[in-house]
Amino acid sequence: MRSDLASICFGGGFLVGPGLELPEAPHANLSPDARVASGCNQLECSLCGAPVRHRVGFKAARAGGPELAAALYAEADWARSKSLIAAPSGRLYACKCTLVEIADANAFRMPNRTWSCAGHPSPSGAPPGMLVLQDEHTAIMYSPNIPYLRVDLGGLLQLDAFQQVLTNKFIFALVAAKSRPHVVLNGAQLAKLGTDQVEWLGATWSRRAAASGMKRCSFVALGAQHFALFSQIFEHSGTKAARANGLDLRFFPIEQFHETWEAVSWFGG
Repeated sequence: MRSDLASICFGGGFLVGPGLELPEAPHANLSPDARVASGCNQLECSLCGAPVRHRVGFKAARAGGPELAAALYAEADWARSKSLIAAPSGRLYACKCTLVEIADANAFRMPNRTWSCAGHPSPSGAPPGMLVLQDEHTAIMYSPNIPYLRVDLGGLLQLDAFQQVLTNKFIFALVAAKSRPHVVLNGAQLAKLGTDQVEWLGATWSRRAAASGMKRCSFVALGAQHFALFSQIFEHSGTKAARANGLDLRFFPIEQFHETWEAVSWFGG
């Protein structure tokens, strides 16, 4: 993870055709209040790990798989490539395993975020004092003055979306890079929480969390009345299952959650 990380593109990063803007400045990211999609210049592939290259005016001369992608990625000057042909209305993207062509004013996000924003630096090049990485259903917040990492969750998240949000690479990267073994998952704005989500947290997510260096995770969700109905599920499917994977996972009702970060004795102590 880059030391000067300041922001990520809202939505994970778009691929765009020549009809939409793709900023050149490394710090330029797509903000939550943007009215028109713009391209991300910090895309990275989760499969091969390579930064994504792109250029307007080309497309592949023939269909091809990972071998063609790898060959093109290695070519320094695509204008001289015998594997490409002119395509004035298109933008060609490539990593070491995948090629994608986007035409005109179209915007596209890779399924399962195979390509996603790897993070943008601050304009000054220095790490910000307070880091907030905001996406559609999550906001990850870090401060060097607070001994825990906070992750706000929101919306109506079915199990697959819930899993995608909580496997965000920046959560685990910040835990490891910033030495933040305590994490608060604030689910106060979640529209629902099901037993399948609790079971996944306890049995599966906790394993990856512990591997990143996370020691304690406090999950805040549900009002006190509904929380009581889930207490046995939280204890057996969540806390006990996570403990077997090396993570101290605790659940708390919304009433105990403090909106200010000063209340660290309960969460981070």
